Amino acid sequence: MSPVRGARRRPAKTFEELVEAARKLTFKRDDGTQVYGLAFTPVFASNFLTIARCLDGDYMTEDRKIVAAEAPMVEALTVLASLYKDGVLPRNTATLNNEELTTWMQQGRAAMSIQPFARLASYNDPQKSRYPGKLKPLVPPMAEALAGKASYAPTVEFWSLVIPANSRNQRAAWDFIRHLSSPAATTQMALNGNGPVRIKTYADPAFGKSYPYAAVEAEAVAASRIHLPAFDEQARAHDIFIEETQAAVFGMKTPQDAMADAVKRVAPLLG
Repeated sequence: MSPVRGARRRPAKTFEELVEAARKLTFKRDDGTQVYGLAFTPVFASNFLTIARCLDGDYMTEDRKIVAAEAPMVEALTVLASLYKDGVLPRNTATLNNEELTTWMQQGRAAMSIQPFARLASYNDPQKSRYPGKLKPLVPPMAEALAGKASYAPTVEFWSLVIPANSRNQRAAWDFIRHLSSPAATTQMALNGNGPVRIKTYADPAFGKSYPYAAVEAEAVAASRIHLPAFDEQARAHDIFIEETQAAVFGMKTPQDAMADAVKRVAPLLG
């Protein structure tokens, strides 16, 4: 899940307000430093879907229907393309990585970011951040026309563990999986920075004491949806969606043409 962190005193209540805030928060500081209203890494589908789902857009539905070329997704990419063209997104967005983005957020060179909640610990690190404690989480709002009609679904991703049929140590493997799946292990991993896979973990006093964003993240995870459904060629489909999305946002194709091409390329991967 990828929350958007805002620098407004009153959080944006609609997607339109969020876009307006990104534009207003793009400026040059007195020392000449450029501040971007929005910045995120462009190699993850979940980051683009964080914006698209404000308009009820997606690449695919959970039942593997490809909806990338439908109006909501195309509109979301149109908005992002406009933000990139107008300099609200950094010019080097195509090569921006998480480490660089973390530094930008710590230095105040970006006003809003699409990142997992766990990144807030680094953003607010008093030893590294110019604004410790001032960077806050925000679950993105829906577009005004969809308010009350559709609910926002934050993106989530997860790893799965399986035991190969020909494993010689199936009992040991199962014991390991069972241990990692236990409430205690989930809490411990969450304390180490991984998002909990159990909603009840957020109510664990040991977790909540050291993680001030537990309540907000719990709300987000409860309403979340995976970024893409699981199927054999999902990794290839993900890369295709990213290629075509970048083509749209960076002005190499129109959003409609890019998503139409994405559909053509991904459809055969579904078998």
